Amino acid sequence: MQVFIEIPCVRIATRADEPDLLELCRMYHAESSEGVFSEDKARDIMRRSFTPASNAPAIIGVAGEKRIEGSICVEVATPALSDTPFLQILWHFVRPESRKSPYGKDLLTFAKSLAAPAPIGIGLKLQANALVTQRTAQMYNRALGEPRAQAWLYDATPAEAV
Repeated sequence: MQVFIEIPCVRIATRADEPDLLELCRMYHAESSEGVFSEDKARDIMRRSFTPASNAPAIIGVAGEKRIEGSICVEVATPALSDTPFLQILWHFVRPESRKSPYGKDLLTFAKSLAAPAPIGIGLKLQANALVTQRTAQMYNRALGEPRAQAWLYDATPAEAV
């Protein structure tokens, strides 16, 4: 897939980026996810991104000049009760030391360009579901507008068992 909007410091990830992407995925998971990190699942998403003819395509954008400072992964998905596809952000992460850079906004601009109508993007709605800090929520609000849904996470595990 070619993106026709040029976004500073953002490019499509390649197979050579896999080690750096795995490191970022571990960091993202430690900061924003539940459960145990699965390297196999992360590699599967990357495989789908690096193999354009896959049945469940994913697109990974990376930002940074000398090393990967951040990445965003978007996949084509469908809702549970519909066949209408949309673009779902699987992760959007910038290294803590680079969070004052424009990388986070540039990566969201990249994802929005994928959602734009053809010939710029593929013309699907973009959805972001994430456990985020208040600061990240404010960035999403500025970039994507006010949220149309909320999510709750109920944890029935007693605190002392964790």
